[in-house]
Amino acid sequence: MLLNGGVHIGTNNSEHLTISSSGKVGIGTTSPQNTLSVAGTVQAYEVLVNTGWSDYIFAPNYYLPPLKEVKAYIEQNHHLPEIPTASEVEDHGVAVGAMESKLLAEVEELTLHMIHADEQSQRLEQQQERDREIGGCAVRCSEIQRITPEKQP
Repeated sequence: MLLNGGVHIGTNNSEHLTISSSGKVGIGTTSPQNTLSVAGTVQAYEVLVNTGWSDYIFAPNYYLPPLKEVKAYIEQNHHLPEIPTASEVEDHGVAVGAMESKLLAEVEELTLHMIHADEQSQRLEQQQERDREIGGCAVRCSEIQRITPEKQP
């Protein structure tokens, strides 16, 4: 049925599909606000979203915020940096492509923090091994001094 310059398709006096005069398509809504507006659940086997990606995290000049800084941000704002609050998502929804990119950036940052933590742990283990070796040498030196008679001048 053609109404107000748009196309409306329905059954049993209920509209199910609307194409507005501006070309916006609505499924389950008579007033689509976007190119495709769906009032209900969308099921798909796959969704392809074209968006930017977060490989910039691995650039040599990328500033990786220290976890202390991230902790302070979370304590003050009650959410991760660059991630919207629950109320923002409730009010405005979430852009899936942009959010996927932001979440991947978080995973990549966490991976870099884990790599740095592992490197620090390995350095500490090596230092402890050297300290044990030095400690063993000190014990042997003490034993040698104990059993070696002192020379009189």
